[in-house]
Amino acid sequence: MKLSTAEKTNLVSDFFIMRKYRRKGVGRNVAYSLFEQFTGSWEIRQTSANKTAYDFWKQVITKYKEYNFYQEKILQDEKWNGPVIVF
Repeated sequence: MKLSTAEKTNLVSDFFIMRKYRRKGVGRNVAYSLFEQFTGSWEIRQTSANKTAYDFWKQVITKYKEYNFYQEKILQDEKWNGPVIVF
C-alpha cells in the first residue's frame, strides 16, 4: 500500500489483501482504520482494468460512516491511468 499525506490529501494507489482473507471484512476494516488514523481528504486510485478493486472501494467508501459524498474522475496522464475516487 502506498500512502502519502501531501497537502492533507491521503492517497491509496496500492492495496492488497491476501486471497484467503478476502470477503471476510479484513480489507474493509483495514481501510476504515486508515481513514480514522489519517484524517483529511482521500484519493483512492484503481487501474482501469481492475473492476474488482473499483467495486470494493465504492462499497467501502459509501458504507464508511454512512458517507455518501464522493467524487469520481478518470485520470489519464504520464503517472496514472484509471478511475480516482475522492472524498
